[in-house]
Amino acid sequence: MTKNKRQTNPLPCKICEKEPRCGPTSSYCRQCANMKHNEWQKKRYHSDPEFRQYHLSDCKKWRKNNPDYIKAYKERQQVLKPKTPKTLHPCEVARQNGEKYYFPNKPCKRGHLTLRRVSDGYCVECDLKTRRERYANKNS
Repeated sequence: MTKNKRQTNPLPCKICEKEPRCGPTSSYCRQCANMKHNEWQKKRYHSDPEFRQYHLSDCKKWRKNNPDYIKAYKERQQVLKPKTPKTLHPCEVARQNGEKYYFPNKPCKRGHLTLRRVSDGYCVECDLKTRRERYANKNS
């Protein structure tokens, strides 16, 4: 015994013109039909207070009947996507190893891609430049 497949209309969708229409009498593919329905729902929700009230009460009723849904959903997500271990910033790695300098992932605000101090994160090249400028101003 074979299952009946949902009939599709061979004509392209009126909106995206790519997918075949989702039913023999439909004008839209499944994605476009869902998009149109969601747009209609949003407009109706904002313009019709009775529809909004019904929607909110329906949501409350569903949450009351499914109190553990969020907890179960989060557990399912953790099983599907286990947490990846957090990668430490190079500064944190250097601090843990007792080093004074670290090599950053991105350049400083002046564009230098050189070592930085662990203590304050200051670029060594910028520090050298400012020291030279201060020394030049002091002795001039």
